[in-house]
Amino acid sequence: MLTWSGDGSHFVGAPSFRFGIGILWQDSTVQVRTLKWSTTQMVPKTPRRQVVDVQDILTSICTKWGLLILYELAKGRRRHGELRRTIGGVSQKMLTQTLRTLERDRLVRRTIYPVVPPRVDYALTPLGETLIQPLSALYRWMERHLKKIQQARRESQKTRRVIEQD
Repeated sequence: MLTWSGDGSHFVGAPSFRFGIGILWQDSTVQVRTLKWSTTQMVPKTPRRQVVDVQDILTSICTKWGLLILYELAKGRRRHGELRRTIGGVSQKMLTQTLRTLERDRLVRRTIYPVVPPRVDYALTPLGETLIQPLSALYRWMERHLKKIQQARRESQKTRRVIEQD
């Protein structure tokens, strides 16, 4: 019989299978974790702390709007309205949320001027400026390979349609 340990850290028992999925019940929500095999117990896999930290930072920078905001701020200081106009399609809410995330990570500096009406500018911090070179390299790579990627996407859609029709 397979049971969950009292402290909630692992499964206890000797199941007859090698790998499995653990379903953990907490406050009426379900968490699904992949498990690794052990001779005496099954223990949830935990990613290395450094990998988790890198993934967390990348998800805040590499959002749909984060890269575009960083790219615009690399050109110089901008106000909220200027960013919204230059980055087409971003809502005020998403722009504000993304700017707050980038500000939290100290990539963007928000400067409030004590004037009426209030004026707020956004600029890259010294840490944010260190992203200019890698982001520029990424944009140049995308410009060079854009047609190849678009062609690959079109071919993939054609292949998918043929497979779905069969």
